Amino acid sequence: MSTEDLPSIDYLQLLSFDKLVHALLFGLLALSLTVAFRRQKKSNTFRRKALSLAVLFSMIYGVVLEFLQYTLIEDRTGEAYDIIANLLGCALGIVFFRLIYGKELFRAS
Repeated sequence: MSTEDLPSIDYLQLLSFDKLVHALLFGLLALSLTVAFRRQKKSNTFRRKALSLAVLFSMIYGVVLEFLQYTLIEDRTGEAYDIIANLLGCALGIVFFRLIYGKELFRAS
């Protein structure tokens, strides 16, 4: 197979406005879940593992959402670049959590 027959990957698509919105929204989701898990009073597990659980839930949600769009929803399309943007947004949400709340709240208590 020649290299001309291989599919091309346009990494600049990750810099589009649509992907920026995906990253921003999933960053806010991960940030919000982390804060909510840390501040709730019913489950010590959720409070102690808030960071890990928020990232896990956010990432699973992002992948499942794109998969459902790809398979079930007629007018929508699921894209691999959207999944990448969602996952990067989740990671950025945790970075912002650390910047906003500092080291004390970032550590599990």
